[in-house]
Formats: sequence, structure tokens, C-alpha cells
Amino acid sequence: MKKFFTILLLVFGLSNYISAQKNSMDYVITSECLAASNETNMNEMNRVCNRKDEPALMKMIERGQVYVLKAGTNVRLLKGGVTMSTITVIDGANKGATLVISPSFMRKK
Repeated sequence: MKKFFTILLLVFGLSNYISAQKNSMDYVITSECLAASNETNMNEMNRVCNRKDEPALMKMIERGQVYVLKAGTNVRLLKGGVTMSTITVIDGANKGATLVISPSFMRKK
């Protein structure tokens, strides 16, 4: 009976490990892109970019409302979406920042 429970625990532990690996939420930024500090700033950033209003975009960057993420930056997905995803930056200049980004700039590690 003891052997049965040991095997059961090993199988259960292994299946949880494999599941965690498949559902890894770690991503990498594929190309340099803009990210916003929250969804409101993301919507404003999109409006500014659509108008090609570079001075307004620079002001948003200076205020810390918009960040530039370099290609190859490692991030962790907190909340996924079709048009916006919330991430935490794992490394690079913005390490530790929680940002909103277009998911098209991310790929799974």
C-alpha cells in the first residue's frame, strides 16, 4: 500500500510539473515596441500614434506613461487579451515594471 501511494505521489508531481512547463507565462519581446503604464495610457498612446503626434508621444514617455521595450526583453504575462496584455518586465532597463502591451510583440519562450 505504501508503494502504491509513493508511485501515486510521483505521478501526480510529475504531471503537475509538466503542466506548469506547458503553461509557462514567460515571453520574450520580438521587436522594439512601446508599452504603457496602464490601459488608459495604452488607449491614449494608440490615439497619439495613429495621429503621428511625435511631440505628444515624447511627453508621454517623459511622464512615465509610455515605455520603450527592446527586442529580447524577457517578460511574464499577468493578463492576456486580444488587443492588450498586462506584463511584468523580468530584465532590462524597465525590470520590475508592470506594463500594458500589444500581444503581437510577444512570443512564448
